[in-house]
Amino acid sequence: MDETGHIWVGHFDENPVGIRRWSTLGRLAWTSDGAAIPGLFDCYALNVLGTAAWACPYTDFPLVEIRPDRLVRVWSNRIRGAHAVAVRGDRVAFYGGYGEERDRLAHAELTETFVELMGAGLLALPDGCASGRRWVVGGWALTGCGGGCLVGGPAVVGVRGWWGLVVFGWCGSVG
Repeated sequence: MDETGHIWVGHFDENPVGIRRWSTLGRLAWTSDGAAIPGLFDCYALNVLGTAAWACPYTDFPLVEIRPDRLVRVWSNRIRGAHAVAVRGDRVAFYGGYGEERDRLAHAELTETFVELMGAGLLALPDGCASGRRWVVGGWALTGCGGGCLVGGPAVVGVRGWWGLVVFGWCGSVG
């Protein structure tokens, strides 16, 4: 849900519906139909900050910025299979991937036209073990602090519990 109460939905399973934004009254307010998003068959990652939505759709995995009041922006991206994305200014974090990269956390920077990978690593539990079977839930646990600062991180559910992750650092007290 964005700051105006609109609900963003990224469809999956090769659903031609794509990405949509629904009003607080349940009316379709925006659709990706005709939005020139390359390779949009599944919306692997979707996050909302302010009134903007950020997505990383399958098959081409571009990073997409969607704002209701302007044209969609697209950056080419070589980071494949991320299930969560967060953006702060020109910095981007991607979580997830295929196979042995399923616990990958990649950080990157935006250029004019593409996402430049700055580094990546595999996340582990506090005891050093791999998380095992897990799901990214609800995108990013806490957002706010103005200016797009993200506090918290992907809420990850596994057979051994819940975890949160600080991606861009602490920017004030919460609660």
